[in-house]
Amino acid sequence: MILSLVSLIVGSLALSGTNGNPSLQAEDGWVVLGQKTFFGQVDSDSRQVPEQTVPIRFPASNLAPVPETQPYVEWNGWRVLLNRWGNPERVVLGNGGWDEFRQLYAQAQERIAAGQAKPWKVKAVLFRRLNVQFTDADGVVMPQRTVMAAPEIAFALETFARFEAVVEAFTRGALDVQITASIEEEPVRGEYRAGQVWALDPRDAGANYLVGRFNPGDYDSILYMYVPGPIDSFSFGGTAGRTNNATQSFVIVSNGREGGFRIGHTEAMVHEWYHQIEDTYRRWGYGGVPFAELPSLHGGEAHGYTVDQAGYTGWFAWLRDLMTFSVRPGMWARMSNRTDPDFQAAFEQTHRFEGRTYRWSDVADDPWAKLPYLTPEDLSARLGTELSVEARGAMTLFRVAEADSPLLKDFDEEDYSLNNELNFARESLARIRKGGKDLCFVRFDMADFVLGSLPADVLGYLNVGDHFMVVFEANLGTDTTCELNALRLGQGPQPFAVDAPGDVVIGNSFAVQGIAGARVVVTDPEGRPVSNWTSAVSSPGTHYFRATLVGSDGSRTERLIVLRSHMPIEASVEMSGGPRLTGTVGALTLRLHNPSSATVTANLTYSVPSRFRLVGPAQVSLDPFGFETHLLTLEAPADAAPGTYEITVDARTENGGNVVRYAFRVDSGPELVSNSFESDVGMAGDVRPDQNGWVATIVPGGARGNCLQITDSGGVHWGRITLFGKHGKDGKTDPTFGGYDTRAYPYLDFYFKTTSQRNCGLVITLDDGKRLVVMLTGPYLEQWGEATQLERAKFVPNGTWQRIVVPLDAEIRKALGEGTYIVRDIAIGDTRQFSSNQHQDLDRITYFVDEFRIVRDAPTDVPVIQDDDAEIRGGGSLQSEDPRSRARAVVAATPEQAGQVVALLQDPTPLVRLNAARYFQKVKNAEAAQALQSGILVEPDQDVAVAMAEALYYQIGEESYPTFKRLVRQSRFYDDAAATAAKLLARAHRDDGIADITVLYASRSWLTRREAVRALADLNTENAQRAMMVFLLEVDPMVRLEVAKHANANVDPVDRRMEWGSVNDLSVAVQAYCFAALAKANDPVVRSRGYTGLRSEYAEVRRIVAQELGNDPRAEHVQQLRALLTDPNPDVRAAALQSLFKMPGTRSFDELTGLMSEQYEQVLEPLLGFAKAGRIELPRAMLDRLLTHRSETIRRMTKELINQ
Repeated sequence: MILSLVSLIVGSLALSGTNGNPSLQAEDGWVVLGQKTFFGQVDSDSRQVPEQTVPIRFPASNLAPVPETQPYVEWNGWRVLLNRWGNPERVVLGNGGWDEFRQLYAQAQERIAAGQAKPWKVKAVLFRRLNVQFTDADGVVMPQRTVMAAPEIAFALETFARFEAVVEAFTRGALDVQITASIEEEPVRGEYRAGQVWALDPRDAGANYLVGRFNPGDYDSILYMYVPGPIDSFSFGGTAGRTNNATQSFVIVSNGREGGFRIGHTEAMVHEWYHQIEDTYRRWGYGGVPFAELPSLHGGEAHGYTVDQAGYTGWFAWLRDLMTFSVRPGMWARMSNRTDPDFQAAFEQTHRFEGRTYRWSDVADDPWAKLPYLTPEDLSARLGTELSVEARGAMTLFRVAEADSPLLKDFDEEDYSLNNELNFARESLARIRKGGKDLCFVRFDMADFVLGSLPADVLGYLNVGDHFMVVFEANLGTDTTCELNALRLGQGPQPFAVDAPGDVVIGNSFAVQGIAGARVVVTDPEGRPVSNWTSAVSSPGTHYFRATLVGSDGSRTERLIVLRSHMPIEASVEMSGGPRLTGTVGALTLRLHNPSSATVTANLTYSVPSRFRLVGPAQVSLDPFGFETHLLTLEAPADAAPGTYEITVDARTENGGNVVRYAFRVDSGPELVSNSFESDVGMAGDVRPDQNGWVATIVPGGARGNCLQITDSGGVHWGRITLFGKHGKDGKTDPTFGGYDTRAYPYLDFYFKTTSQRNCGLVITLDDGKRLVVMLTGPYLEQWGEATQLERAKFVPNGTWQRIVVPLDAEIRKALGEGTYIVRDIAIGDTRQFSSNQHQDLDRITYFVDEFRIVRDAPTDVPVIQDDDAEIRGGGSLQSEDPRSRARAVVAATPEQAGQVVALLQDPTPLVRLNAARYFQKVKNAEAAQALQSGILVEPDQDVAVAMAEALYYQIGEESYPTFKRLVRQSRFYDDAAATAAKLLARAHRDDGIADITVLYASRSWLTRREAVRALADLNTENAQRAMMVFLLEVDPMVRLEVAKHANANVDPVDRRMEWGSVNDLSVAVQAYCFAALAKANDPVVRSRGYTGLRSEYAEVRRIVAQELGNDPRAEHVQQLRALLTDPNPDVRAAALQSLFKMPGTRSFDELTGLMSEQYEQVLEPLLGFAKAGRIELPRAMLDRLLTHRSETIRRMTKELINQ
């Protein structure tokens, strides 16, 4: 139950003690909370990995601590932190962050030990090996192989252990996470090309590696990790689909993204797992309707959250609040992926407002099920006047024509006052007062605090633009503009609100009193009585006071009051691009704020240095509590001397004024920047958020004296070094550092040297955030955000110093058109805006820069560089000493050069042999066939051997079979080539290949054994089908699954083996495909045994059998599929419907009457598609109902169908 506020404390007053520390020991900056043991179990494939124990450890101290001086109020054992405007910001325990976490974890363990937590079973998998083929821009195919070594396995296990602890702590012990971990030793294969990224998609991992190895009901979640090494990865993690109804995600092991005590991999794993929870709660009936969606995981910024908040690093504070305040205790108690919900009840659970009100204490455990959602129409009806709701950034604006409380007419990102805008970054509450009642909107994460501190009638909840709010009505009884004052708070028997203005203008008189005449005594934080409010708030800022309510019985209740004092008008000035003027014209932004409740007129006077001119409005009218922004133009004399200058803006109202001073620098010399790197690295020492371990040092051997040496971090080589710019601790551009106008300094002039042919360029960021790239070496690359490419620099990566001049201003105008362009940042390095994989290793590249200048005048006497861009043009030499050059030459070789390429089949470098073998997959040559026949039997590299097998078959077809029959009988650690040989042997479709293929039953690799099954299936003979049954004795369920998928039950004894497997196989997936094989038999008796699977207790079996029947169109299936249209599981109904329309004959809705009241999208979308294609006519009553369906897609499809 949510309790009212019990005490308060302000500023740096003494902190209360924390709960018992559950740590076992501290080590090297970590606190160990316990140990976690993984492995030891016997998996379904009979493998057993020895137990391995890792510590459950977390940072010993907060890297982003809550400031000791930050004010807060205590509430229910928590601290409600107040932001700089005195509004509730976040709730924390103790000091927040990992100090708080240790308390949460201890409390969670107590609840778990008491049996009060819901088990959440997780299957964790480590994929130890990758073998991914990358095709570069030249067409060269190169294997990218990785192995997860022992230290990385230990790290991954420690990440799983931390993940378990975080989820248990952040759900307050609602979940007991139980992880079962396994290792997959077989290599994962994949391929991608230059400009693309790769990942082991969760759907592929589930279907190809996991589905047979556990059953529905075994696990709620799947989490897996792998090491991508040099692979350009799609993402740090990903979530997609389900396997055996368990949601599934991955997180890559990328050493550059851990961040030490920032525990980046743990954060990523919790993040991806929460995506699974989003999928789970939608399945259980939460959200799914406009205005009713719960906060999205990617909506942290929209809800006002930032990184490194509430004492936590990264987005842990947002993850915590999602698990605490979005997914509520009642939800955690209900949800599971090991059981299905009542789908009909789940669909009806999210319901619209019908006029009833609620007490928060009655619904707080599961509010999004018990409360209705509201729409703007509902709010308008409740308020009695038209109301519209709009969202922008972190702001939600409730527009009404008039109200009895302050109203903003438009969005204001600076707003922090209690009015009709809820600025999630600064406020927790918005209100519209009309007719003596306040319609209020509270941030979902502050609903417990606010609604526990007010007598309120809760109407429901509302999501607009991913701003999630609880809506309630109350009589706040005060016109305060500070939300905290309106809440009933206090330490004592009578929590109370205060009638205090909130925002006051310095010098104006006002009063503070209890609501409804309650007797209140006010003191400052030190306990001194306040006798003169005008002097008590005589300086601008947020002030805190104590109010004490004296009851009739003499009891005393003490609470906090917040007053924000303002100048009669508030003003600020900012120059576009920062405080630097490099041309004769600069743009400034003047921001004005009226802190009073009356409309004011401000007269503006500007003061500038001699011969400067500032153009702006002379008079501005501001609404009550209103903010306005105006653009000013600063004109400087052409001969203004370099130095620091100041302008002033004097804003005056009838109540007083405010003078704002703004200092800026003028740079007008011939050189804006000139760095010879003789003694220090200059701006290259700037710490960038995208630096990723790149290092800049001073070394001798420059173009002139010393120079800047830049060393990347190896691995994926992503990162950058600053040449111009400055960043703050938050990673954003430092606002105190001024950019420059490219018209004033049009040229970049510097020396550059490297031998690397990889991607490297100048990355230029403008004041509006646009990114521009000037390529220096290698091809242009990008991930997660395209940049505008300017003309490529003339440079040859041959290890010699070369001077580069970039006419930046001209190039920008050529690309973007005319305008003013302010450069805020210039960096050198990888051009990708982001790299999901930030793997680092010892394969480092070095670059050298010298005499870097940003200049006004065009440099002269610049040597002309003859650059043929060989590193991006492709081509090479078959005789080159560089293996990559030989490989490039192979790719570019013509058929006439085949004789020369033959010799490269024996090249000492696997890269060259691989591409030579691939060359002969499309070019025939008699010598090549001979070389391949002998070479494939001794080839040590797995990928080369596979390519040779494909090439040999291309060269001589079935004449290659004797070689392949020898190949499958060779015993090697990797059997990839043997598996390929089996596949090629199957192309003959003759029984004489069966004995050779079944040899692979003895292969040590289950992947090879599965490929043998596929080869036997491809033979497509009865004897091959019988031989496949040998593999049903296989211990690995993934191999048995492949047998069941390809089994033909019309062959004896395949039908009997399928019948046995449908009942006795330990894998439900294998059972399902055994049933499906039987159901596709010609014999009606055998077929009837397959139909039994349509009545399985497992929805996944019913779905698979229904889906497989669609691959066997026959009239006998129709009745069975029709029966499934009333299955309680919508996924089963969807599979049955789609298979039904693959059956012979025409369909009538008389067969589909069970779908008349269908609600689920996965069923309705294909049904409407069939209707649109003219394959069935749907009743008009059904279409009329679907016109108001919750899904926009269903409504659109229905409307199109009616109108066609």
